[in-house]
This record gives sequence, structure tokens and C-alpha cells, in this order.
Amino acid sequence: MTQTTLATIPKLIAQVLSVYDVNSDDVFKQSGIVLEKTDINQRIAMETMTALWQRSVEATDNEQLGLVAASLFQPTYLKGIGLAWMASVNLEDGLRHFINGSQMINTAMQIELVEKQDELVIEYQSKLTLDPKVKVHPCAIQLGVGFFLKMFRMAASKTIPATSVHFTFPIESSAQAEFERYFECPVYGNKTLNSISFSRSLLQELLPTHDPELVEINEAAINKRLWRQ
Repeated sequence: MTQTTLATIPKLIAQVLSVYDVNSDDVFKQSGIVLEKTDINQRIAMETMTALWQRSVEATDNEQLGLVAASLFQPTYLKGIGLAWMASVNLEDGLRHFINGSQMINTAMQIELVEKQDELVIEYQSKLTLDPKVKVHPCAIQLGVGFFLKMFRMAASKTIPATSVHFTFPIESSAQAEFERYFECPVYGNKTLNSISFSRSLLQELLPTHDPELVEINEAAINKRLWRQ
């Protein structure tokens, strides 16, 4: 089965490329991607996404491009799931809403929540790591972990500190400072899992944007879409 992601993620990469004054049309063409402006349900194969990330890194000369993408992330890239997250009662509740519907965004995504005393660890993995034919690009993992921090901070309207971050790929010493500047906590490479940890008590604080009616509306839309998928 081919694993896919919504075309909103390539659109995010196009936004990243524009920051570097790179013509995204050329990069997308080289990667074999044509975005359909009228197809809101368009999906892109993950193998093609790997090619897009690599072409984008080459065009910008930035191997930490996934962190740039995470910094530009907006809830609407997740469709109704992102809006439900923003309106949830607290960050942990919003996170669980996202996990329940995450296959709508990316069918290759596997997320587990692990409770460790007062910490909640988000373990992020890709089904593609089990397929030797497909190599997951490090930038995709950077975005996959980094967007949690961005979403938490937007929903809470304040800085939400992570306690630690782990990546399966190696981090060059020259890039260490950039990773720790984004996450504002210790970051480790060459680990067995990709993960980001937070204080659970912090994630259970009431969100200022909590709106149960908005959550219900978006949950209904999400469930309808998952049923069709």
C-alpha cells in the first residue's frame, strides 16, 4: 500500500521555498509533483515527498529545512483537525484529537503517547522506516516533531517549553545550536526513536481559545472525511 500525505504539506514546503526566493514550481516539477488548485483532497505519495524534501534542501542549501517549515506551520495545514486542536479544552486533549485523526493527514504517521511521571512523551515514527526501499528524509522528521511545539505555542498563546527532543538521525555539531535554538531544550541525535517531551501538568492547563462547539463541528467533519478515506 502506498503511503500518502495531504497536499497541504507540499504547499507548506512551497511557502518555505519562497522565504529563500526559490521558485517552487521548478522544484516541484523536478520532484514530479503537480499541485491541483481545485482538488482540496489531493494526496501525494511519501516517496515523492522524500524527493521534494531533497530537492528543496539542495535549492536552499539548508539541511535543517524541516525546522523552518515547523516555524511556519499553521493549524489550517491540518484541515479541521488543526482547528479542533486550537479549540480543545487543553493541549493534551487537542493532541489526542490530532492523533485520532492523523491518518487523514499522513497515512505513514505513527504516534504514541508515553506517560513518564509528570512528563508526556510524544513518540513519532513513520511506517516507511519499516520499508527498506523508502528512506524517510530527515527534514520530514524535523517537521514531524517540530510542529508539535509550534501548535502548542499557538494554542496556548504563550511559550510552551519542551523538556527534551530525540531524533533517529545524527545531528552535526555545527547544527546542534540551531536545533536547540528552535526547541529551547536539550536535543539528541542518533536515538532509537523520534520524540519530544513536555510537562504533562502544563499540557493540562485550560486553553484561552477553548470552544466546545467548534470542537464538535470540526470533529464531525473529520469523522466524515475519515469514513470516506
